[in-house]
Amino acid sequence: MELLFKTNIIALVGGGQNPKFPLNKVIIWDDQQKKQICELRLKSTINNVKLKKDIIFIICQNKIYVFKLYSLDMLSEPLETFDNPKGIFALSLIENKTIIAYPFFRTKGYIQIKSFGEKSNTLIINAHDSKIFFLTMNRNGTLIASCSEKGTLIRLFRSDNGELVQELRRGSDHAQIYCICFDAFSKFIACSSDKKTIHIFSLRKANKSFKDEKEEKDENDKDNYFSKKNDYEEPKNPKSIFSTFGKLFKIKDWYFNSEWSLAQYRIKEVKSICHFGPDKTIIVISNNGKYYQARFDPSLGGECFHIKTLDLNI
Repeated sequence: MELLFKTNIIALVGGGQNPKFPLNKVIIWDDQQKKQICELRLKSTINNVKLKKDIIFIICQNKIYVFKLYSLDMLSEPLETFDNPKGIFALSLIENKTIIAYPFFRTKGYIQIKSFGEKSNTLIINAHDSKIFFLTMNRNGTLIASCSEKGTLIRLFRSDNGELVQELRRGSDHAQIYCICFDAFSKFIACSSDKKTIHIFSLRKANKSFKDEKEEKDENDKDNYFSKKNDYEEPKNPKSIFSTFGKLFKIKDWYFNSEWSLAQYRIKEVKSICHFGPDKTIIVISNNGKYYQARFDPSLGGECFHIKTLDLNI
């Protein structure tokens, strides 16, 4: 199921052990009128659906189909992807800009970024050595976060030029990532995995790449340049205690040089998704219907302060 922002329009696809709809069919449902608006049937099983104001993206095993939302006219030729049974796909949420990211069809570990509109553009990024396992994008589509099937690292890229701007380490052992999410202002990112810990990272370094670029542009423009550069004041993620040795001996291993989580929140369940709430809070929902809420301190980091737990099954 996919909800179109804060509207009454919902995209429904069959799934589970006893699917209500065929697995190759999308139902566009108006929940205010309590009726089906239109439907779209493909030849392949549908693994994911994403909605924009006037566009619907349908992700299948090896192709992505792009249609106008209500007329269902095809907007482009199907986009080829790497084998994609999980329907891995990222989409910008801002209304006036549509940017998508998905596994590049020719090589595992590569990401293809495509923008729609007057200034359409396509980029291909060598993101990981193994298959892409999760992709997400911040709200305005400037940053893309990815992880591989190893689940040890999260890498952040700029969508406009493909530059790697930050690398975050969840841990040193393999894990299955279930969710990666940005906060509303792209200052923090969080992830959940089968290790039962929610990790929260600062995006200070990623955001600094945009700030430095703007300041350099302002310096070149004498009319706009009026003050000296200031340090970018955002909380920093800790690095490995061995990072000093990495610099000393010029070791480029990411274990020594990547950033570790600023804050952590531990739950009992293995499978969960996470989302940022107001006032520096993190919300976690587990697969057995438990709702968790905790607060993190951007200045001190460390263990989050637990606020409450609810059982959504009651």
